[in-house]
Amino acid sequence: MRRVTSPLSFIILAALTWGINALAPCTALAKDRFYIETGAGISFMMGASGLFERPTQSLSDYGLGVMAGLAFVLQPQESWFALHIGAEYRYATSWDNGNQLSIQAPYPFLRLEASKKFFITLGVAPFLLLRDQPGYGFDALTIPAGAVGFLVDMGYNFRITPAVGIVFRAGVHTAFFGGVFSPLPGIDGSGMLRFYFDGGDSFTSPEEDKKKANRKYEGYRYPYGREKN
Repeated sequence: MRRVTSPLSFIILAALTWGINALAPCTALAKDRFYIETGAGISFMMGASGLFERPTQSLSDYGLGVMAGLAFVLQPQESWFALHIGAEYRYATSWDNGNQLSIQAPYPFLRLEASKKFFITLGVAPFLLLRDQPGYGFDALTIPAGAVGFLVDMGYNFRITPAVGIVFRAGVHTAFFGGVFSPLPGIDGSGMLRFYFDGGDSFTSPEEDKKKANRKYEGYRYPYGREKN
């Protein structure tokens, strides 16, 4: 299927870029902190007929969901909230009468994290890769012309060491294609590992870092983990 980029995708990505630029003057990159995260879980879809252009079950059987991403952290001054800017590649599958329905897409995203733990993510994919074939596989992929993907998810990040966190998340995703939204929605939940590359807590000053030995931490093993609030 020939790819035709939808004008809607350009509008959405332009709006995200404008929002990032508007926030830039009041934010600072937290010690050049960035992280990668990857994980897997379960996935299923409801009302996927519009996207796959054939009748499907109203509720498909569950399948595998896999994701991996990279993000940078911006720390608003004197705030418990941090803005994360990144991109994530997601692979979501489900089963419909013996056929594997799969959606793959890259999602540039904005993520708002509160108290360094709870977060919500909003993402937009400029194109999708679909598969509707019997059995497992990555063959016979199609790109629906003009389709734009959307995702929203929420989660909890538990730091077990200064450089590693365990993330539990659940989310929904859909796509706008042919004048309709489909699936309605796709739902997935997963466990993830997040790996930081700054080696410590970027939200503390050097003076505070020197006092860590006298503080209590939550996490897998003292003195690892994030400082208790």
